[in-house]
Amino acid sequence: MADVKRTLCRVNPRKSAGPDNIPGRVLRECAEQLADVFTDIFNISLSRCSYVPQDNDYCPHFSSAFNTIIPQHLIKRLRLLDLNTSFCKWILDFLTGRPQSVRIGNSFSSTTTLSIGAPQGCVLSPLLFTLLIHDCAAMHSSNHIVKFADDTTVPGVDNTKEMVVDFRRAQSDHSPLFIDGSPVEIVKRTKFLGVHLAENLTWSLNTTSISKKAQQRLYFLWRLRKAHLPPPILTMFYRGTIESVLSSITAWFGNCTISDRKTLQRIVRTAEIIGVSLPSITDMYTTRCIRKANSIVDDPINTLIHTLQSPEERARALKMKRGWVFQHDNDPKHTARATKEWLRKKHFKVLEWPSQSPDLNPIENLWRELKIRVAQRQPQNITALEEICMEEWAKLPATKRYFASRRKCAAFLKPAHTWK
Repeated sequence: MADVKRTLCRVNPRKSAGPDNIPGRVLRECAEQLADVFTDIFNISLSRCSYVPQDNDYCPHFSSAFNTIIPQHLIKRLRLLDLNTSFCKWILDFLTGRPQSVRIGNSFSSTTTLSIGAPQGCVLSPLLFTLLIHDCAAMHSSNHIVKFADDTTVPGVDNTKEMVVDFRRAQSDHSPLFIDGSPVEIVKRTKFLGVHLAENLTWSLNTTSISKKAQQRLYFLWRLRKAHLPPPILTMFYRGTIESVLSSITAWFGNCTISDRKTLQRIVRTAEIIGVSLPSITDMYTTRCIRKANSIVDDPINTLIHTLQSPEERARALKMKRGWVFQHDNDPKHTARATKEWLRKKHFKVLEWPSQSPDLNPIENLWRELKIRVAQRQPQNITALEEICMEEWAKLPATKRYFASRRKCAAFLKPAHTWK
């Protein structure tokens, strides 16, 4: 029941209601009262290995990728993954014999029963599609497959571009990469997953593209306002068609120039013709960043959470006794005034560390050995680099000790006042 209640508390109240027409705000605010009921429904459904249908179960859209799911084939994949038999039967019942209809306002179309594909908008659909294609992998070491959600890309000469990022003053010509003996085209800009990237690593190109798309949709907002639609409807249209264009703002807005930020802010200011005060572009960025950070922190299986722990939390997790000393090197972020002040306020005892200490970490010596071996073979592309790294790593003798030299150890044992 605790898991169900926790899930209900995480429901986004701003998203539209599902097929049951229950607003997300109701599910979130009544999580404590609904947790018992939903827990019983879920347990009964799983025990009977059958999906509990709803009277008005409909799907307003279809997704071509999710429609390719054949339930019987999916169940075979799930069983190969050693998933529970009852769960597999439940998934099969969920995907087959689904009544679907189209609703426009208060009008419904005739009902059609579907036994193929998965409904769009369901949280299970992306997961089931991913499990269906999980074994879609390259059969040869020279081939690579790039998968992201329902997009699968096989890199080749036709769909591969090379972009050189070089900020050196004395720039030189770079040798092109080769795939199957054909050179890869070198470009100054490219687009990947909807984001425009430039060789100078600025976001002006991406900002221009986004602002152009948003301005095109502002025209429809103006037409709706001219038709005297109420402000709530206009606000919903703005958030669904214009603000949604800025969905990736957390990834690039922080490094935008002042000019780019003003360009995006003009879009928000123009959209205020609906008569409602809208969040500024900066407030939108801050809100989305905080929301994303909270989702990462609240996710117990996310490995990044361990890097966000304080030294005291890490010591407690390692069951260390009191009296421990915190150690880190003199990286600029470690010696920053804010870092030192935070450690002082937390009363952490920090081990003194020389400014240019010799590196005694065995793994660093191992990396150096690997880099030398790889450089001697001069890989010509990423594929060759990966293969050479794997081959040279396998050749490294397991019995060889990659510890620091005697000279470094002797230097490390010098008194503190002799460090240079």
